[in-house]
Amino acid sequence: HRTQQREQTKGVRRTWFDDEWAVSEAQDLTTCDPMKLPIAGRMHGESIGGSDYAALLGWVWAEGGFDHSGSGVRIYQSSVNADKVAEIAALMDRCGVHKRYDRERTYRDRAYTESTWFFTGALAARVRAALPGKRPTYPLLWRMTMPEREAFHDAAMKGDGSGWPDGRGQQFYQKHEDDLIWFQTLLHTMDRAGKVGMRP
Repeated sequence: HRTQQREQTKGVRRTWFDDEWAVSEAQDLTTCDPMKLPIAGRMHGESIGGSDYAALLGWVWAEGGFDHSGSGVRIYQSSVNADKVAEIAALMDRCGVHKRYDRERTYRDRAYTESTWFFTGALAARVRAALPGKRPTYPLLWRMTMPEREAFHDAAMKGDGSGWPDGRGQQFYQKHEDDLIWFQTLLHTMDRAGKVGMRP
């Protein structure tokens, strides 16, 4: 927080906020004096393994699934979103995932191709540990570097987000309120604003 300072000289009152930020326990703050509290900042962790891995986690969270009876991980995408199919395919190649299955589907008399990328082994075990129950955790968030946060955010927004590309009016959808709060925290650690609004 930054504390407001006051000074009166020759009948003229001047107020300003300290130049330096201070860290205090919430119980030690007073409600009588105005102060500035940061709502966002740029936080850097030690790394979770690079931007491609962070993007992989974002896509798995938004468009993926875990095998219930095995150890596999899947990411799904429709040919309706050809740009996303191409982006995921390039990411999977960089991550060494080469199992892709395409099948023809129909929705409301409209044909499309559903692409599924599937992987097991060490990478799948690592992804499942990072997203237990296919949900992100705060320890994961605290370890991410800024480029990893950006990559995770970008992939998650492309999977479960909507809005304008310039960032104004974007929305992100998840069924668990805790996940929305986690995503809001991610935004705040990237020096962005976000608020949680649950649908009825």
